[in-house]
Amino acid sequence: MEGFPSSSGRLLFFCDPIDTWGTTGASVLFITEQTDRLGRRDFPVELSNPGGYFRPRHFIFRPRRVTPKLWLLPPPLGSRELLALHGAPPPPDNKPVAPWPPRRRWGQEEEAYEQFWKDLAAEHPNAFTWHGAIHQVGGIPFPWQDPLETDCVKYADDDYWNHPTVKAFHERIKKDGPPIKWPDYEEACQAYDAFEARERATHFARAGGWQHVLQIETDSEVGPWIGEGCLYVCIRKSDLAERRFDRCWTMPQCT
Repeated sequence: MEGFPSSSGRLLFFCDPIDTWGTTGASVLFITEQTDRLGRRDFPVELSNPGGYFRPRHFIFRPRRVTPKLWLLPPPLGSRELLALHGAPPPPDNKPVAPWPPRRRWGQEEEAYEQFWKDLAAEHPNAFTWHGAIHQVGGIPFPWQDPLETDCVKYADDDYWNHPTVKAFHERIKKDGPPIKWPDYEEACQAYDAFEARERATHFARAGGWQHVLQIETDSEVGPWIGEGCLYVCIRKSDLAERRFDRCWTMPQCT
């Protein structure tokens, strides 16, 4: 991973198995000290109610040893790098707003791309899940939804849900009901779609400031997982240069 500390050490990741969003439900540490003082602690007694949901098996990740392999892979489907090949979102001042996502125009390249992943999965049947993702350190993540780096800009840098336009739109939904019932439905939705397109363009333009650190795919041998998806850890490249892993942003994506 570009910019990752070259000295030997351990990357430690701790998280709440339910609330893993942002910086409050997870913690990332990079340590170079001796690790012989580290040990697994007992499950908190106050959360060991045998008659309820809060039982250790619901909240403790089981040990899982994996052997890393250094692979040179093409950009995964849905990644920022692959989308850029088809025309990344236009600059935010571009008018009129171009449709998104762009229509893919592949020929033999698409067939070769798909065949590569099929052959790799056949060669390493235990490495990939049904979704086609893997446990991964660094590199380009396998997104379930939008590219990870753009989502980091959207939620970590821009605090999307507190944007005045977003808040006003959702407050109106609470007040007036679904947009389709609004008298100015078409005008309001066109304006909001244009806003979303401009925001997406700025997210892509600034996504290069983020670096993927860790990807944990759904793994029944580890548990506990809710549904199917991936858990991702990303860091700003400026924080990576200072080894400020405490500023990592953790984000789940799922169906």
